[in-house]
Amino acid sequence: MSQVLDNFDAKADRLAAVIQRIGFCIWQLQDLEGSAARFLVLMTQLTPLTSEEEGAALVERASGRTFGATLRGIAQADLLPDDIQGRFNTLLSERNWLVHNSRATSRDAIPSDTSALGLIERIDAISSEALALHREIDSLFNTVAENNGLSAESIEQAAQELLHIWHSEHTA
Repeated sequence: MSQVLDNFDAKADRLAAVIQRIGFCIWQLQDLEGSAARFLVLMTQLTPLTSEEEGAALVERASGRTFGATLRGIAQADLLPDDIQGRFNTLLSERNWLVHNSRATSRDAIPSDTSALGLIERIDAISSEALALHREIDSLFNTVAENNGLSAESIEQAAQELLHIWHSEHTA
């Protein structure tokens, strides 16, 4: 009986590790998807005459699109260097695998340490690439903003103000 319980505990531990990684990865991907949508709007739709409300509505609409649609829009507008665009396309494939096929193609991850480790490494790689691409988008955004007369300090101050407003609205 003890061996059965040990096996059960090992499976439960592997499942917990996989689920934790999937959850974190999805959060990383959602953060990147939002940044990519905002970047697309900034680069293709905003003008100096766009009001704050109009800009917010454009971002909201863009955020409602699929990640693939956002990436197609970025590609069509030729907003990214080819190597970064290629990384986004690869990440989209990995994201789609994670969301739509990872369970079906990884059924042996729960009973097997080796398979669980392989799955966790793949999920962690997706998370890492999402974060790296998020940093690329942020860098490009900051470059565009600075080229249009905004300093890095003013961008950081505005970001901190928005974070403070968001935090006060969501923790009250």
